Amino acid sequence: MKVGTLIFIIAWGEFLYAISFLTNPEAYPISAVISQQVSAYGIDWPGLMALATVTSIPVLVLFAATQRRLAEGLSLGSVK
Repeated sequence: MKVGTLIFIIAWGEFLYAISFLTNPEAYPISAVISQQVSAYGIDWPGLMALATVTSIPVLVLFAATQRRLAEGLSLGSVK
């Protein structure tokens, strides 16, 4: 469960691979879609804030559900 949680959090932010290898913007992960809200002509603040909120909800729910086990797993090797 601990490794799965960490992998989920890491995979959630796959940004460089997405913009480098995907040619169709409809297949971009949410992190790449968020970056498209900022352009040379300005920032789409309502869209940016809506995407940031929608993006953070699954991570917060997963963290709230696994916080105790995640903390135990991370500190397990540090205590002698």
